Amino acid sequence: MPDRRAQIVDAALAVAQERGLAAMTMRSVAEHLGSSVMGLYRHVATKEELLDELVGRLLAEVDRAEPSQPWPQRLHHLAQQVFALAARYPSVVPLLMTQGRPGRPPHSVALPPHGRPGGPRAAHRALRAASPAAGP
Repeated sequence: MPDRRAQIVDAALAVAQERGLAAMTMRSVAEHLGSSVMGLYRHVATKEELLDELVGRLLAEVDRAEPSQPWPQRLHHLAQQVFALAARYPSVVPLLMTQGRPGRPPHSVALPPHGRPGGPRAAHRALRAASPAAGP
C-alpha cells in the first residue's frame, strides 16, 4: 500500500485538476479520499504544507539536464520540461510561479548553482513571464 502522505498529495493533485486550485481545500481532499479532515492532519499539518508537497510532486517530474551541457542548453531543457509540466497540470502549475512566504524560498524551479546568469530571482521572473497563466 502506498504511503498515506503520498496518497493525500495525489488526491490534492486530482482535486486541483478537476475543480481548480482554489477549490483544493483540506476538506475537498478528505472527501476525495473518503476520509475525515482530521485524519489528514496526522499526515499533513497544514494546507501550506500540502501545497509544498504538491510542488515537490510536480518538480519530481522535471528531468534535469546534463550538468556538462552549457548553461543555455540546460536552461532550454529546463524551459521545455516546465512547459510540458504546465501542459499536463495547467490548473496546478501556477504554484511553481508563486512567491514563498517570508523566510522561505519561493515555490520555483531551481537552476543549478553554477552558470546561472542573473541569479535565482531573474530565473524566477523569466519562468513567471513564460507561464501559460501569465497570458500574452
